[in-house]
Amino acid sequence: MGLVSAPYYVEVAATPGTPVITLAGSTLVSSADEGNQWYIDGNLIQGATGKEYVPVAAGSYTVIVTLNDCSSLPSNSIYFDPVSVEENITGTSMTVYPNPNAGQFSLKLFSVQSRICTLEIYNNQGGLVMKQENLKVEGNVIVPVSLTSLQPGVYMAVLRNGDSCLKAKINVNR
Repeated sequence: MGLVSAPYYVEVAATPGTPVITLAGSTLVSSADEGNQWYIDGNLIQGATGKEYVPVAAGSYTVIVTLNDCSSLPSNSIYFDPVSVEENITGTSMTVYPNPNAGQFSLKLFSVQSRICTLEIYNNQGGLVMKQENLKVEGNVIVPVSLTSLQPGVYMAVLRNGDSCLKAKINVNR
């Protein structure tokens, strides 16, 4: 007869339930409050880990929830085409200059009336790389932006006000 070993305790974590995503205006919303990772066409969207995700590229979106190193099954898939989002904020405009650029550029915003907006910049995979909330736009406003730490490529600037938005492509090359 051999020696008896000391007890070894194992904690078993439950697999998270399969999340459900819904579309609220131009925002995808996961039923899970935490542990989200968003995907487009089966490809991971770097940095997209919140409960909500604002897509900027056309494709089929899913989310997988990971908690305690256990991952759920993929959620339902929602196809989103950002062209269907209303791309107009009445009396407001956005211009990128210079464009193309080496990662340093300015956004010239103009609004005939005072608006509080959110400025977001996304990479070509739909990953959010910059966000500025509570941006007051009244008359001409210049917003300097630096993406020099990021790879060259095409980025999308999105100015949001409620359910409306303006979009502008940014070409970063070096």
